[in-house]
Amino acid sequence: MIPWVKENAFGNLFTELKKINLHKAGTEEIRDITCCPGSETCNLGITASRGLVDSLNKDMENGFKPSKDLDHITIKASGCPNSCGQHHIASIGFHGGAKKLNGILTPHYEILLGGRVSEDKVVFGTSVIKIPAKNAPEAMKSSINDYKNNKQGEETFGEYFDRMGKSHFRALLEPLKNLPDIESSPKSYIDYGSTEKFSLEDRGQGECAGPVTDMITDRITEAERAHFQGKLSLKKTIHQRCRRPCSQECYSLSSRSSGYRGYGF
Repeated sequence: MIPWVKENAFGNLFTELKKINLHKAGTEEIRDITCCPGSETCNLGITASRGLVDSLNKDMENGFKPSKDLDHITIKASGCPNSCGQHHIASIGFHGGAKKLNGILTPHYEILLGGRVSEDKVVFGTSVIKIPAKNAPEAMKSSINDYKNNKQGEETFGEYFDRMGKSHFRALLEPLKNLPDIESSPKSYIDYGSTEKFSLEDRGQGECAGPVTDMITDRITEAERAHFQGKLSLKKTIHQRCRRPCSQECYSLSSRSSGYRGYGF
């Protein structure tokens, strides 16, 4: 959002936004896709989710005419299983991963379908299938076209998914699990926006929960140590000594969540 724009500056603002491809409408429409920065800037990112979204938007412009029937469909992508891109509550969600295909480590996306949020209900998407990143746009198109051609009346995408079930969509997307061999299609094995071989070597702490992972690990270690001490006391039938380690264990485990509220867990 750009606030306090004078009316006589609208034309110039539009011209400048057009230069960086931010001039198009589409808020709260199917093309209004959410994503996290992905591996471009986040050390936890596995895949380039912003690159995926660029590709999805291009396919959207070329493949789908504006339609109110589709505007309720939400598409969201994250570069790793963490839900910074909110993929778990999307009609069509993608989260980045990696998998060897034809012996080569290749960027992949887990496809989640049927997620949605309403005033009185939240439904998490169902994990359906894992496919190579370069096949993700085709998965989006196939899922939407299947819905368009087979929905009943005013049935939403989420309702259609509930009716047809995971197995239907898995069978629909199953052909997308494969890629041609690397000799004939080397670009299929690298990530969006990259010219280099796909790798996970540069991963580290990320922008989301990464900074507190060490603290959480310490708490788990403390709980495991207290649990072990309690078991030893129990074996020796020293029940009084057993109570304290058990209490310490409960405290350590519970404080994993309650102690880090400031980090948005």
